[in-house]
Amino acid sequence: MNNSIDLLKQNESRDFPILNMAALEEDMDTVEFYGLQAEPTDFDSQNIKISPFQVPNKVGGYVYETTLEFRLCSFICTGSPNHNYRAGNCELTLEDAPFVFQLIQEGSGKRVVELLVHFSTNFRSLKQDPLLFILAICCRSNNKATKNAAYSALPSICRIPTQLFRFLDFCKMISNHQSGSKGWGRAHRKAIGEWYRSYGATERKLKLLALHITKYSKRYGWKHKDVIRLSHLKVNEENPTLKYLVIVAVKGKQFADSTNFIQNLQQQDNYKTSHLKQIVDLLTAIENAKNTEDMSQMRRLILEHKLVREHVPPCFLNDRTVWLALARHMPMIALIRNLGKMSKLKLFNQVTSTEVNKSFEEHLVVEKLKNNSLICKEKIHPFTYMLAIHQYKKGENGLKTLQWPVSPDICTSLEEGLYFSFENIRPTGKRFLVAIDISKSMTEKVNVIGAPSLQAIDVAAFMLTLTIRIEKSCDAIIFSDDETKELRCLPYDRINIVSGKITDLLANPMSGSTSNCSMPFKHAMEKKKIYDVIVIYTDSNISLGYPHPAQALKSYREAINKPDVKLVVCNLACSDVSIGDIEDPFTLTVCGFDSYVPQTISNFINGDY
Repeated sequence: MNNSIDLLKQNESRDFPILNMAALEEDMDTVEFYGLQAEPTDFDSQNIKISPFQVPNKVGGYVYETTLEFRLCSFICTGSPNHNYRAGNCELTLEDAPFVFQLIQEGSGKRVVELLVHFSTNFRSLKQDPLLFILAICCRSNNKATKNAAYSALPSICRIPTQLFRFLDFCKMISNHQSGSKGWGRAHRKAIGEWYRSYGATERKLKLLALHITKYSKRYGWKHKDVIRLSHLKVNEENPTLKYLVIVAVKGKQFADSTNFIQNLQQQDNYKTSHLKQIVDLLTAIENAKNTEDMSQMRRLILEHKLVREHVPPCFLNDRTVWLALARHMPMIALIRNLGKMSKLKLFNQVTSTEVNKSFEEHLVVEKLKNNSLICKEKIHPFTYMLAIHQYKKGENGLKTLQWPVSPDICTSLEEGLYFSFENIRPTGKRFLVAIDISKSMTEKVNVIGAPSLQAIDVAAFMLTLTIRIEKSCDAIIFSDDETKELRCLPYDRINIVSGKITDLLANPMSGSTSNCSMPFKHAMEKKKIYDVIVIYTDSNISLGYPHPAQALKSYREAINKPDVKLVVCNLACSDVSIGDIEDPFTLTVCGFDSYVPQTISNFINGDY
C-alpha cells in the first residue's frame, strides 16, 4: 500500500520542469500564459502521469487518487477524510471513518496505529478527538494484531486522564454500536491497568498522577475510581507510591492512610526522606484545601504546594488574595484564560503603572505574558493571543456574565506576546498568494464561526500578518466581484497596520456586493506569477462570476505546469459549503476559525497530511 506521507515528500522532488520567472515574463505573452492558444506540446497530455498521486482511469487518462491512508492522515489532522477542517467540536460517528475499517481489513491495521503514534508524539494532530476516535476503533477491532498494537500504543497517545476518559467514551460508543456490550474484556482491562502502571516509571510521573487524579477527577462521565475498579487494577508493594495513589483514587485518602500497608511504611527509618512522603504531603495539602474555611491557610497551601485553580473550593474563587497566590505558578494557557477574572478582582492597575506601583503578582503576570521562552516552551498559538486581546479589551466575556476593568499594561503585554507566538508556527518556505474577499458580506460586521468575538475581516488581517512575518515570499490582494487590488505589506507590519492598509483600499469602493473567488487565480495568471500556495479568506458567498473557482485553479495549474499548487479556502462565516474541490488532495477547506487553524494550515502545506 502506498504511504501518502512518503508520496507528499516525493512530490517535492518530482521531475517537473522548473520555470524561470524572468524568462517566463520575457518570452510569454498573456494569452500563452493562460494556455488558451498554446501549442499542444506545451502541456502534457491527460494520458501522461504528471503526479505521484495520479492513477489511470478506465479510459487511460490519469486522475488524482486519494488513497485510504491519505484519507486517514487527513482525518487525524482535520476530523474529515476530505481535508475539511471545522472549527470547534464536531461529533464523530463510525460513518465518518469507513476507510479505517477498510485499512484494517486489508491487513494494514498496525500501520494505522503507527501513524496515530507518529501524529500524536510529533504533535501533528492538534485536535485530539479524531486521533482518539481512530485509536478506539482499532482497539475494538476483531483483528488481533491491530488490537494488540492499539492497546500497546495507549500510554503514548493518551498522556493525561482527560484523553484517557475521552478514549473510554469512544470505546463505549463503539461497543454499544457493534454488540451492545460494555466493552470491558480482558484485553481492555489489562491495557487500562497498564496505563495507570506507566505512571510508576519515575518519581516525576508519580507526582503527575497525584496531580492528575485530583485535578482531572471526572471527565466525560468517567471517574478514576470507576475506571480503576473496572480495570481490576492490582499494584504490588514493590511500588508503594503507586499503590497508595490507586487506593486514594478508589477509596479516598482517609481510608488509604488508615491501611496497615501505609502505616507500616511510615514506621520505617527512610520514610521521612522517601518520595512516598512527598506524595502523602501533597495529597494532604489538597485535602486540607478542600476542607478549610481559612483564607490565609488556603493561600499558604497554594504557595507551598503549587496548587492549581481546580484544587480551590468555589467559596474562595472570588477572593483576591487567593488569585494572587494562584497567579504565581499558573500555566500560560490558564493565565490567559483567567485574565478577565483576575482583572475583576483588581489584581491589575486600571491605568498604565510604573514598576514601583506594581505588585509582585502584577509584575509577574505582565512579564509572563510577553516572555518569549515561556511562549515557545508551552507552544502558545498566535490565535490564542489574538482571541485574548479582543476579548479582554471588550471588558466582558461572550455570555456577558463576567465584566472587568481593562488594564492597559495587560493589553500591551498581550500584544507583545502575540508577535513572539508567531515563532511557534513553522515556516513552509513556499511562495504564497493571500487573497482576502472584501465583498459587502465580508466587510460588514460578520462574526467568525468558532471565534464569535472576532469579525471576518479581523481574522483575515491577522492571518495575512502572520503569513508575511513567517514566510519569505508572500503576495497579497483583496478582491470582490470582478476586481482585484494589490496589498503592499512589509514583514515588520503589525496587525493594525495591515488592517489600516486594507481599510485604505476600501476607501475606493470596489464593485459587487458578493464575491468571485476565481479572481485570485485570474490575478496570478495576469501577473504571470508562480505560487506554491494560494490562500483565500472568504465567506463563500460567491456570485455568478466566471469561471468556477475549482476550474480557475485547474487552469492556473495547467498554465504553469504545476499540478500540486495547494489551495487553502477559509470560510470564516460559513460552515456548510466550500468553493474547493473536496476530492482534490491539494485543497484544504477550513470552516470557521479557532486556535488550531494556523498550525493546521502549516501542516497541510508542509505535507504532513
